[in-house]
Amino acid sequence: MKALLVSVTEAREAGSGRRLCDLFMVKPSKKDYPDYYKVILEPMDLRTIDYNIRSDKYMTEDAMVGDMKLMFRNARHYNEEGSQVYNDAHILEKIMEDRRRDLGPATDDDDIMSPKLKISMYKRGRRLSTIFLRLPSRAELPDYYIAIKKPVDMEKIKSHMLANKYQDVDALVEDLVLMFNNACTYNEPESLIYRDALLLHKVLLETRRELEGGEDNHVPDVPRLIQELIRSLFVSVLGHQDDEGRCYSDSLAEIPAADPINPEKPSLNFEIIRKNVERGRYKRLDVFQDHMFEVLEKARRLNRTDSEIFEDAVELQQFFIRIRDELCKNGEILMSPALSYTSKHLHSDVEKEKKEKLPKEIEEDKIKREEEKRGIL
Repeated sequence: MKALLVSVTEAREAGSGRRLCDLFMVKPSKKDYPDYYKVILEPMDLRTIDYNIRSDKYMTEDAMVGDMKLMFRNARHYNEEGSQVYNDAHILEKIMEDRRRDLGPATDDDDIMSPKLKISMYKRGRRLSTIFLRLPSRAELPDYYIAIKKPVDMEKIKSHMLANKYQDVDALVEDLVLMFNNACTYNEPESLIYRDALLLHKVLLETRRELEGGEDNHVPDVPRLIQELIRSLFVSVLGHQDDEGRCYSDSLAEIPAADPINPEKPSLNFEIIRKNVERGRYKRLDVFQDHMFEVLEKARRLNRTDSEIFEDAVELQQFFIRIRDELCKNGEILMSPALSYTSKHLHSDVEKEKKEKLPKEIEEDKIKREEEKRGIL
């Protein structure tokens, strides 16, 4: 990996002697290039790759090469074809690939991982578990250890397995879930590590269900499984994004916890629900669903039908129902009263709400146009 990195960092342009990697050393400034971070969802630079190599964060050569290729793809995607940085990306990628062929095949490090941990090596063109192998250093991210009360990484989990410290599968799963929840707590919903944590969490739950299906004598810990399902569902809904990477839940952040129409009702918003989820207070899926739907329905009720908040609330509720049904396998995994409310019910409720609000909104628009007209006159 170091040899591949050197081949890129030492490459020079014939004739001028210009170092080709200069524009790839650090990510573009968010202040100077704010649009870069809207176009490029997974920024990568050579300094990060170098740090990952020195910190042993890459388990395989493929993981490191994947980050290099990501960096070159980003450059070609953001910059115009024929530009200097576009051409440099092509040249540097070819130099890296040529050097890789010269070095020959690397040894496979997969055998050092326990079969039970192979689920965490789930691939989507790159190794998703890389960032979870080791915790960040306290010097690098001191605030991480303020926000995260129980840090855990793959190395710690692996060492506990080798030392037979896990009494059962439940204990192992608990640490893996804690690791993914820590990632989602500390990182922003639009970040790559947040999305990776969601995907790996889903893979973990699916793998556990498959394993339990083959163990006739195993009695599952239902309360624990329900809490895991609720946690996964909550994180998935809050992290749900549109095609441009915007989280639908962002627009609902300003929805008041106290209901202005029903002030006697207990305060409720996503932050309150988050704390309940983290503290394991939800024992039933239908109770959790009632709370989520109460917040989403309040958002619709307090806003116009053509507002972004209204549309986002509908999208999140539709997404909630879809992910809920996937996790419960439409009742095969978990039967709950929550499953009785379907997308058809939601569609009917939304259409009814729009029909009731439309006359008032038409009148509001009419008054607004008249006021604007008087202002012009």
